[in-house]
Amino acid sequence: MLDKVPQDNILISNWTFNPESDEFPHILSLCQAHADELRVFGILKLNLDVARYVELQSKNRLLCLVGRDGGNKIRAYSTHFIHKHPHYKMVWVGQEDSIYVMPELRRHGIGRRLRETAETELKQRGCNLITARTKFGHEDDTNLEELGFKRWEVSWAREL
Repeated sequence: MLDKVPQDNILISNWTFNPESDEFPHILSLCQAHADELRVFGILKLNLDVARYVELQSKNRLLCLVGRDGGNKIRAYSTHFIHKHPHYKMVWVGQEDSIYVMPELRRHGIGRRLRETAETELKQRGCNLITARTKFGHEDDTNLEELGFKRWEVSWAREL
């Protein structure tokens, strides 16, 4: 297992969502670890719509960032969907889809750096609003507030 490392030993960079890449199986394993941590409902089994992610990326509507350690291994990621807000015509949203940092690397500012980098990238792509969600029991509110986020709405879910 990787020892805890300072945040400056993790390099944040863009990642192209490419199911043909050699790194894709590792990305999927991180996605699965993330899903396993957050599973509340039995029906929610990880099954990425790879074609949809590829489509969004081809339309410049997907931002993927990764955090790599000194050995170039991906240890963290975030994804954002980019879309025009349906209620406010002039608003382009960078909607945080997911953010994950391997447990042994948490509390070193890596998630914060992913969000800060995403904000810069999303501004460059024309977004003027960024949204983030947290799962119940995994609230990151103090980090979000420190980054200038304001509590906007609360979502609820129920299996049908």
